[in-house]
Amino acid sequence: MRGWLLFLAAAVALVFGTAAAEAGKRVALVVGNGAYAHTRPLANPVNDARDVAAALRGLGFEVFEGLDLTEADFAHKVRDFARAARGAEAALFYYAGHGLQMEGQNYLVPIDARLSDEADLAFEAVELNDVVRLMERAAPARLVFLDACRDNPLAQGLAHSLGATRSASVGRGLAAVERAAGTLIAYATQPGNVAVDGTGRNSPFTAAFLKNLETPGLEVNQLLTRVRQSVLAATGRQQTPWTHSALEGDFYFAPAEEEESETAAPERPTEVATAGAGNAAAPQSLSSFDERQLELAFWQSIEDSEDWRDFQAYLDLYGEEGTFRVLAERRRDQFKEREKQQKLKEVAAAEEQPAAEESGEAAAQETGESMPAVAEQPLSRRQIRSVQAALAKWGYDPGPADGISGKRTTAAVRQYQADWQLPETGQLSAELLARLERKHPDTESRWQKTVAGGCQVWNEGPLAKETASWSGDCQGGKASGVGKLLWTWIRKGDARRATYEGVMLAGKEHGHGVYVWANGDRYEGDWVKGDFSGHGVYVAANGNRYEGDWVKGKRTGHGVFVWANGNRYEGDWVKSEISGRGVYVWANGDRYEGNWVKGKHSGHGVLVWANGSRCQGSWTNGRPDGHADCLIDGERYVGVWRNGCFKQGDWTATVGVTRADCGF
Repeated sequence: MRGWLLFLAAAVALVFGTAAAEAGKRVALVVGNGAYAHTRPLANPVNDARDVAAALRGLGFEVFEGLDLTEADFAHKVRDFARAARGAEAALFYYAGHGLQMEGQNYLVPIDARLSDEADLAFEAVELNDVVRLMERAAPARLVFLDACRDNPLAQGLAHSLGATRSASVGRGLAAVERAAGTLIAYATQPGNVAVDGTGRNSPFTAAFLKNLETPGLEVNQLLTRVRQSVLAATGRQQTPWTHSALEGDFYFAPAEEEESETAAPERPTEVATAGAGNAAAPQSLSSFDERQLELAFWQSIEDSEDWRDFQAYLDLYGEEGTFRVLAERRRDQFKEREKQQKLKEVAAAEEQPAAEESGEAAAQETGESMPAVAEQPLSRRQIRSVQAALAKWGYDPGPADGISGKRTTAAVRQYQADWQLPETGQLSAELLARLERKHPDTESRWQKTVAGGCQVWNEGPLAKETASWSGDCQGGKASGVGKLLWTWIRKGDARRATYEGVMLAGKEHGHGVYVWANGDRYEGDWVKGDFSGHGVYVAANGNRYEGDWVKGKRTGHGVFVWANGNRYEGDWVKSEISGRGVYVWANGDRYEGNWVKGKHSGHGVLVWANGSRCQGSWTNGRPDGHADCLIDGERYVGVWRNGCFKQGDWTATVGVTRADCGF
């Protein structure tokens, strides 16, 4: 078998060597072997292969599927796969079944293999390296997934046939393999260990792989981090999936475009107010959950628009039954009136411009003063929180990041301005925020040499008199490998320090590591090219704690955030905002479970207050809006709510708004 594959590799190399990657073409070979003739059969591999093949086809892969392959069948499948992968953008190989290692080489076992002695390996088994070599000639990105580390009686028999002196050369599980740049190899468990076949339809590794495979916007390394977490949990931490990655770029099975947003912890639910008497109306039927999801997706696509025509389109589509009807009508009218007034102002300005300019110039000549500058737009509360968080991260003391600019925040701004030799105004501005977020030309990212050895590290935002030291290796002039990175700078005579301890690659944090900021904030987890990406735990000096998924430094995916005040949220995140589905429990006992959009309960959900009141149905911006069933202080209000207001005859109730807001 091995000789045949080497011959095939040589034969196709002439073509593969000159083929350009065909944009968008992705090819996969999926093999599941379970019906072994000469050893214990495996229950799951065929199911695993079928399910993985179906999922990959759904993601646009051209899939070559092989189930219970003999040695000859295996060779034919590999040949067909190698030909089809010619010039592809990506080639993927997934194998479930028996595998073994001997003297550091990994072999995959067809169902008719006997492996009575060492000579049988060359003719009855498939050497993994031969398959990977073919893939390396075919596509610039290669992904190999091996659920082949199961306990293998054939390996035990082969070891016995070698005798006591050489039996140790046949190891447990599979051996670690490092391949050329552009290749990722994922193992169901760590090298030298064995994985379990599982008791359900799929093995623990494949079940976790399938669960995350179709998640939009999930990079493959982040996907494998999730797989590792799931397998550890499913096996009682007895099985740890292992990955060797030398991919030269990000790879997504299901790419998704991300939207920029900022985080804001949801406020505690507003107390409900009720009034009225009589019997509640009978509940109206709700639309299906899928229809609500479609409507929610439509609403999210126009929510930030300032064009009244977008909201009119929503009203035309959903009419009186629209969950967000009241809000859409209000925004339509608001932006329509704004457009009208803007046009009137433009007409008036065009008529009055010459007189205004003449009047202004005359006034300036009479007083001897220049024309006043236009006042800068004040920062929003969210922007102020961003300023406070950035100041704290760099070692200043602005107080809590609450969006309120008090004395401590002003003092911290003045201290920052003094350190950078800026006018000490203490004022918060867009320019200050841009500096702190490292977008200002004065604080551009750059390469910086360490004080000892001259090894380069990437500095996102250089500070005055800042130095760096690195204890690890230096490859190509840049910090790489495992070590400790220490940043030091001086402020008002005091030394400030931030440290990173973990893996570096080409001068940036990449792999697993721990970063501790000068203010005491701490992150431990996965990094990709200098950003939190993967799974990690961030503990802030103020006591807030987040554990979960990250993408490019933002909380994105599934995670748990526990605030210092006792509030807790577990669920989905997008760009560090609560968005998706999750459960928020306030310290006072209030609890909401359901859909969220940008930190507000929006969509379908259930809010239960600590006093026993509850409200279930459709929500918009934290208020019942649409069909809802609310039990408030023992009275039940079932029907259509509009922006937190309920009225049916003499029955009225409010949630999240005042009675005056509702016109009651």
